[in-house]
Amino acid sequence: MATSQAIAATGQAIIALLANACPKPEFAAATFELYQLSDFEKPMDEGVSLYLYRIATSGSRRNLPPTVGPNGERFRPPIPLDLHYIASAWAKTAVKQQRLLGWLIRLLEDVTITNVTMRDIVNSPIFLRLGSRMRGPQGASVGALQRIILSNIIVYNAEPKYGSIISGIPGHDIEDVRLNNIRIYYKGGGTKQQALLEPPEKENDYPEPAMFGEIPAYGFFIRHVRGIELRDVEVGYLKDDARSAFILSDVKAADLRHVKTMHAKDTPSFVLKDVEDFSIQQSQPLPDTNIKKVRRQQF
Repeated sequence: MATSQAIAATGQAIIALLANACPKPEFAAATFELYQLSDFEKPMDEGVSLYLYRIATSGSRRNLPPTVGPNGERFRPPIPLDLHYIASAWAKTAVKQQRLLGWLIRLLEDVTITNVTMRDIVNSPIFLRLGSRMRGPQGASVGALQRIILSNIIVYNAEPKYGSIISGIPGHDIEDVRLNNIRIYYKGGGTKQQALLEPPEKENDYPEPAMFGEIPAYGFFIRHVRGIELRDVEVGYLKDDARSAFILSDVKAADLRHVKTMHAKDTPSFVLKDVEDFSIQQSQPLPDTNIKKVRRQQF
């Protein structure tokens, strides 16, 4: 669970991400700082400032239940927050300022997250969403979510309602996702009724795990994705769950190696719907399987 230091830690983590990724030959003098309002009167010579301009309680995730530790101790429920930042690029010339801004935008598209441990997660341990809220100027196009690497992640006692969600929208896929060395253990308890659910698209809704309601897969629900690679990924539960571990819907080019799942009797580990170029290898007890194109299949 996060503590009272979480807000400051989030800003510091973003600044560290920018500083570590900065191409120094091009922006050798660049600095990266958290700003308050008075800092804009005399900004830095070159670099990126991050200003937290709004904090809001997430309305759809309020009134969460208390969390319970392994020994039965009850803790105060978490306060779900949305943090809104303004990232500003600074330089001596407009050209360099715009080059720095272009690099910043590209960096926030090409994302790498690694070495994360989580316990008692109250929503989705992993949530990637490409939507179409279209709140920008008229004529703006749908954005992109691509070139993402998540690795070395351990999750224990995660909320069973939502699983992990990777979802684009029809006609706009999330692209080039790599998941490596990941272990997720959910609370479990999902029912056969939940396994039959068809999550709505909700293309225009605010992106958050609860937007789809309960998810028919306890492990990963993957939809509208092109190019996803899983290596050494394991999902399981602490209490029997009647849902499949993985559901892939409208997915192209899925490559899985060394994937382990728990599954209830007579429940498939994988459900594929409108999937192309699917491959799973060295994932006992599942047989090595290559599928060029399938309307629906489960195993």
